[in-house]
Amino acid sequence: MITKIAVFGVLSFLLLPITSFAQNGGFGDATERLNIADIPNGSIVVLSKEAADTSGYVHERYAFVDRSCVGGIQFVDHYGPPVDPRDPSIISSERAQCEDSRYRNLEEGGD
Repeated sequence: MITKIAVFGVLSFLLLPITSFAQNGGFGDATERLNIADIPNGSIVVLSKEAADTSGYVHERYAFVDRSCVGGIQFVDHYGPPVDPRDPSIISSERAQCEDSRYRNLEEGGD
C-alpha cells in the first residue's frame, strides 16, 4: 500500500508540470513557424506576450537563438517586467545559460 502511494506521488510530481505545459499550448504553435536559419545568432524572438495580473508585469514566451545553445535554440517562459530583445545584459545571460546547458549535455553524453 505504501509503495502504491509512493509511486502515485512520484508520478504526480513528474507528470503535473508536463500536463500544465501541454494545456498552455507549450511553444509548439510558435516554433512551427520559427526558422532559426533565418535568425541572426544571439537574437531573442518574442513568441507571445500577455499582460499579467500585476501592474507592469507580463507573461512572455521567447526563443533565444544562438549556436551555443543545445539545438541552436533555447525557449524561455518569463513572468516579470517586459523583456527588451536588444538588451545586452539579457542576451549575455541567455548565452551563459545556453553554454551551461550545453556543457551539462556534453557531460551526460549528449551531442
